Amino acid sequence: MAPQTFGETAETLRNEEERLLRLYHELVDLAPSAGDRELAKRLKDLEEEQLVILGMILGHKPPTPTPTPTQPSPPGEFVCTARVIVDFLNVREGPGTDRPVLRVLSRGTTVVILSQAGDWARVRLHDGTHGFVWRSFVECVTPQG
Repeated sequence: MAPQTFGETAETLRNEEERLLRLYHELVDLAPSAGDRELAKRLKDLEEEQLVILGMILGHKPPTPTPTPTQPSPPGEFVCTARVIVDFLNVREGPGTDRPVLRVLSRGTTVVILSQAGDWARVRLHDGTHGFVWRSFVECVTPQG
């Protein structure tokens, strides 16, 4: 087998890390105790960080967020169906980078934006999970409600 280039090796690693991240999500869901769940979440968070770094190595740098003032949408209002426009997008438990990551979405994934305020959008995923994403990293693909 011929040696791989740096980029090919990084891409191979990224594919393997994506597979492992799915397993870490399962591990968190299957944890029998709160302590085990916390340890599994830590492993999952480390895996997410590795994916971000590999994406950066491969030139998949997310755009720098540009804050734009907006008026909050009324609670429960449908804003639009949106598509992820960055390689990896953290869906967080609440609006803030200090909030735990629930899922990591990839480019092209569709979400429903339920409301938005400031830099954050509250979204619903295809499996019914609700969370928060950085507004600049998704774009509406249906008319805004």
